[in-house]
Amino acid sequence: MLAPRRFDRTATRCVLALAVAALSACGSAAPSTSGPSADIHLAVVGPMTGDAAADGQHILDGAQLARDQVNAAGGIAAGPYRGAKIVIDSFDDTESIDRSVAIAHQVIDNPKEWAFLGTGFSDAAIATAPVLERAQVTYMSTYASSATILAKQLHHVFVVPPTFPAYAFSAAARAYKLGFRHAAILQANAAFGTQMGQLFADHFRSLGGSIVDTETYTLGDRNTQGFVAKALQQQPDIIAMAGLTTDDAAQLHQIRAAKSKVAVIDTEAVTFSQSFASIAGADGEGLIGQTPTDPKRKSPASASLRAMYSAKFHTELIPDPTAFTYEAVLAVARAMEAGPAQRSGLAAALHAIEIADTGVGPLTFDPSGARLQGTLWYFHISSGKFEFATGYRQTSPTSVKEVPLEE
Repeated sequence: MLAPRRFDRTATRCVLALAVAALSACGSAAPSTSGPSADIHLAVVGPMTGDAAADGQHILDGAQLARDQVNAAGGIAAGPYRGAKIVIDSFDDTESIDRSVAIAHQVIDNPKEWAFLGTGFSDAAIATAPVLERAQVTYMSTYASSATILAKQLHHVFVVPPTFPAYAFSAAARAYKLGFRHAAILQANAAFGTQMGQLFADHFRSLGGSIVDTETYTLGDRNTQGFVAKALQQQPDIIAMAGLTTDDAAQLHQIRAAKSKVAVIDTEAVTFSQSFASIAGADGEGLIGQTPTDPKRKSPASASLRAMYSAKFHTELIPDPTAFTYEAVLAVARAMEAGPAQRSGLAAALHAIEIADTGVGPLTFDPSGARLQGTLWYFHISSGKFEFATGYRQTSPTSVKEVPLEE
C-alpha cells in the first residue's frame, strides 16, 4: 500500500480537470468510443456461479440497483452525456484468476465498455488490475480490497471498499477492546485470506494480544474440522476468520459442533447478509462482524438506499459487495458529467469526484485510487438480529480510528 501523503484537493481537482480534457483531445492506446453515446456500458464481473456465487450475485445486485436509480432519474445528469442511460453487462469469472484476466481482455477489445467493475477475489483483482491499467481502461474493484491491488502506481485502478488494513486493524482493535487477549486465526489459502490474517495478527500483537494458533485451509473446502480442532486445542478466547461467506459459515458450525463457546470475529466483512444469518442459524449467536452499511444510519441518502434495497429484496441488510458496486456505478455516473470523450479519460474524471453521501457514506479517492474516509460499522448477532455498537473509520491507508454510530 502506498504511504499516506498530504495533497491540496483544490489543486488536484484543477490538474485532474485538465487531464480529462487532455485525454479527451489526445486519445489513448486503448480502444475508445467514437463520441457521446446513448448508452454507457459497464462490465460488471464476479463469481456468478460456483461456491462464491452469492458474492457475485451481490455484486450484480448493487450494479443493477444503481443503474435503475440513475436511469429512473433521467440518466447522466449533466454534460455532453446528459440523458445517457447506464447499461450493465455481466460477466462470470467463476472465481478464477485466468477467467478474470480473460474477461479483462474482452472488455479492452470492446469499445462499448467504459469500465470494468467488480471482482470478488483479491487474487483475481491483483492479476487483472495491471492488464486494464496498461490498456487505460478504468478498473473499480468493488469487493476485493487487498492493499497489493494498489501497491504500484496505477492511474486507472480504484478500490471502492476500505483497504485490507481497515478491516484487519479494526477487527483487532474491536477484539482487544472487548477484552480478548488470545486469538486463533482461520484463514483461506488465498492472498485475501493470508494477508488479512497477517494484518490482524500484527495489529493484535501491537495492542498487547497474542496469537496462539494460525490455521490455513484450502479456499472453498467445507471439511475443515481438523483445522478447527487444532485451533481450539490452543484454547483461544477468540477466533478470527479470514475466508469467504460459505467458509465462515461452515467453520462456525464446526466450532459450535465441537461444543465450544469461543468468541468469533469476521475480519473480511462477509457475514452481514440475510443469507448468512439464515445459514448460520443459532450457531451465529454472538458472532462479531463488520459492514460499511449501518441499517439505522439516519442520513437521507442512507434512508433512500435502504428503501430501494428493501423494496427489491425485502430486507434492509445490504451486503458489502452490493453496497460497494452500487457506489461504483454512482461514481461513474457522476464522472461522466465531466464529459470524457474517450474511456481513457474516465479515470481522471473519477479522481476528481466528491460525493458527499452515496447512502453508504462519502466517496472520494486519493491519488493512488484508494478510498478516503471509508467506515466499517461493527455489530454482533443477538437472537438472529444484527446489533450495532460502534464504527472504525480509515483515516489513512494504514490507520483507523473508532467513531460513534450515526443513528
